[in-house]
Amino acid sequence: GGGADCDLFNCGSGGSGGDCLELHDPGSSAIARDVVYEPGAGGGDGDGGGSGASGLPQRVLGGTTFDFTASYRDLDASSPVREGQLLTLDFAGEPGDALLLFAGIFGGHVNMIGHQGVFLIAPPLVLPGVFVGVLPAGGLVAAPLVVPEMGPGIEGLDLHLQAVFDDGTTALLGPARVVTLLDAAF
Repeated sequence: GGGADCDLFNCGSGGSGGDCLELHDPGSSAIARDVVYEPGAGGGDGDGGGSGASGLPQRVLGGTTFDFTASYRDLDASSPVREGQLLTLDFAGEPGDALLLFAGIFGGHVNMIGHQGVFLIAPPLVLPGVFVGVLPAGGLVAAPLVVPEMGPGIEGLDLHLQAVFDDGTTALLGPARVVTLLDAAF
């Protein structure tokens, strides 16, 4: 957006600023939470050609956008981790959020608009929503877990994790992480 159309002797109008989010296909969708859209400013006036138009926060020519109001929550996990070692899960959210943890062997994708996100684990679930605890005043908690023996012949596997943060009104889907678990021999 900052440029202008110029040749060796003349400059024309400033270029248009960029849009933040643009959807074209009728079947497309975008899901955003805790996002500030800052479109690009239009380019400056060249030699009297005029300034370019500023971009738009959203340009939706087809499809659907969902802008959720809840603040972002986070889950981080150490990886890779071997049998017998500590897997540390770090949760960040709003104080008082109740934490649930889901885990499975396969990734999935199910839009759950009522829970302001996407459920990213496919059945069968290894952990079907286990209660982890409640976030304290600072909104942060670390949960160390010892990785159990995975069984004979299993050298490693990827475990898909997703946190759910219940703020007392809505169970909000948090981010997902993939943790690689390895046999102790590796």
